[in-house]
Amino acid sequence: MAFLFFVSPCCDKSDDFSCVKFESRRFVGGTVRSPSGTNYILEIEANKNIPQIEFEAVWVGNRKFIQLEVLSDSRPWAEKKIKKGDVLTILFKQLILHSEPNEEANPEVDLDGEISDPPIQYSGNALVQYSVKGKKKFLEVENMTQVKPLLYP
Repeated sequence: MAFLFFVSPCCDKSDDFSCVKFESRRFVGGTVRSPSGTNYILEIEANKNIPQIEFEAVWVGNRKFIQLEVLSDSRPWAEKKIKKGDVLTILFKQLILHSEPNEEANPEVDLDGEISDPPIQYSGNALVQYSVKGKKKFLEVENMTQVKPLLYP
């Protein structure tokens, strides 16, 4: 199994945010039925004050993630407010459960990251959909760093 490693800054197409970093890390459990998947970490910096914001989804390719954990460096995220210069971390993952080796029906179950066409066409590695005061907006993330996978014993 070969893994590609590269490092490049992520770029964006939004006036609200600048991308600080976007990383993916595959993981594989150590036993036959252990889960596997990919953890994603996206860090973005606010370019201006945003009084009311809601992060709704992230697409990586044509895979849509809606279970997002958003962390703020300067205040509890429950406020849904952002000040210029705040760095937010958006965490999400694709988790695959593997069934018994002899089961015929559905040997893998993907718990997150459904296949779904993004609402707009984009050319980067990811697309973040968010709303500011109810208005939908998008952040296109150009580059992703794939870090060394976690191989659990």
